[in-house]
Amino acid sequence: MGARCVSEQESKVLDSSERAALLDRAEFDVRGYQKNNTPLPTDDPALTRTRLGFIDWGYLEILHGEDVRMGVLDASSKLIDLTSLLPMDA
Repeated sequence: MGARCVSEQESKVLDSSERAALLDRAEFDVRGYQKNNTPLPTDDPALTRTRLGFIDWGYLEILHGEDVRMGVLDASSKLIDLTSLLPMDA
């Protein structure tokens, strides 16, 4: 297989407890925000986790505060906007 195939997708706005829990994760380093006195992404009530699962058990996870548009190619190489596939939680 020369390409990765998406097997599942989820996009969810994080509630305040989920945002606070991010601060305890090793990959979330607050030092990057101390220099410029920038607000932490965890302070953003619109912070969203979008996760794509692939058939090879890999995944791509993105944390974002603004809408993100992604596209994938279907079997016939037609570009599909993932916003038409992702169930959005409000």
